[in-house]
Amino acid sequence: MTAIGNLKKLLQSSESANILLGFELLPAYSPAPELTSTLLFLSYFHEDATIQNKARLFFDKLANQKFSQESLYSTLDPKQVFRIFKRLIKYPEVDGVELLKMLLTHNPYCKVKTALLFCLEHKLDWLAVAQNLTLASLTLVHKRELQLLIRQWQVLQRLQVTLLTISDLNLSTLPSQLGSLTSLQKLVASRNVLFKLPESIGKLTQLKALYLSYNRLKSLPVAITKLGQIEELHLNHNLLQSLPAHLGDMLQLNALYLADNQLTSLPASLSRLTHLQELDLINNPIQYLPEGFSQLKNLKALKTGGGNIHQMALQISKVPWLETLVIQHTQWQALPEWIGDFIQLQQLAIKHDHISVLPKSLIYLKKLKSIDLSYNQLVDLPDSIGALEQLQEANFEGNRLLKIPETINNLKKLRFLHLGYNQLSSLPANIGQLHYLETLILENNQLKSLPVTQGDFPRLHTLLLAGNPIKAQEIERLKLALPHTIIY
Repeated sequence: MTAIGNLKKLLQSSESANILLGFELLPAYSPAPELTSTLLFLSYFHEDATIQNKARLFFDKLANQKFSQESLYSTLDPKQVFRIFKRLIKYPEVDGVELLKMLLTHNPYCKVKTALLFCLEHKLDWLAVAQNLTLASLTLVHKRELQLLIRQWQVLQRLQVTLLTISDLNLSTLPSQLGSLTSLQKLVASRNVLFKLPESIGKLTQLKALYLSYNRLKSLPVAITKLGQIEELHLNHNLLQSLPAHLGDMLQLNALYLADNQLTSLPASLSRLTHLQELDLINNPIQYLPEGFSQLKNLKALKTGGGNIHQMALQISKVPWLETLVIQHTQWQALPEWIGDFIQLQQLAIKHDHISVLPKSLIYLKKLKSIDLSYNQLVDLPDSIGALEQLQEANFEGNRLLKIPETINNLKKLRFLHLGYNQLSSLPANIGQLHYLETLILENNQLKSLPVTQGDFPRLHTLLLAGNPIKAQEIERLKLALPHTIIY
């Protein structure tokens, strides 16, 4: 390294003492135009005012008068470094690459992504700037940013990006160059207008999570099944009518989200996804589940709705190891007795259906923590509801309930209870002994009073009573009995 090179190294050091030593040596090397960019950086962006001032003195001697006057020390917010930088690089004396390298190294407000896009826009040599820099996560917020990168895609390869977010960019397709980002582990391209995916997506062999929800995809390329490491596939809210026959080749898949599409069936190869833990099929007109559905031994959560529940029920009954079961909008009239076989179940939601009677086998769901039977046709709840002693949340909104059993008092862990939009005219006398209850929703019933006295509901913070024929005097009494509760 030359003497000037050694001096430049001192001036570019992160140690103030080294920079000050460089200033002492600098007069012996004047004039030294190679130091213009370094001195310019120190006079603009160094956090030490003494160093800024000294650098400015040397810079004024080195630069021509016009350049020196136009690049006077700026009082701009340091976060606006590229606003300053854009003005500086127009001078031939300034080495844009060198100045940008120093910005990346020493200025906390100089983000790699911003520097990268600036380089591409102003045709600076990014590879010379970045050297060994990596960028694990990159989020693009404008379509123009993606267009800039497409021209020099090898830049992203060099940065070894592992997470790329290109959501909300109004993209109709993904760039074919995407397949060259072999380091990519997570790709988020939700909320665009994608109607197709490039075949090159199958080259992202390290991809573990792919987010494509809220697009317009009607089908998926066969190449997507080559993503052998993928664990999460998010395809909610598209227009999918079918899935690739070889979907089962994605052997590491543990979460598959397909809600709000137009699927009528699932490929037989689904049964090969033995790592699958969560499957979301809500709002699809699915007519049946594959014969081998019971081979999904690790499936913990199943959500379905909008399809033919009478055809699907047989296959659902064969996976009693589920921990979460959500079924909605299926016109199901009765919850079958086999539900009692699902002894691992922690969350059960059968919503917007025609359920009028609950099975006796419900008492076997000893691990159940949440039950949601909202918007069905229940007239009453069985006494056996009190056997669900682990229950923490219960939602019976929008039924035809006329009464609540006294056994509800056994639900000692209950924190949330929704009984709104029913036909209740009274509540059990002991309901106030639900000591862990935090939220009680009773709106739009026929209640005139509540069996509540001082000391009841010690943890209740929200009580909704709107839409009941309760007089103001009763409301005032409840406020005195429940001083820590907000009553609406």
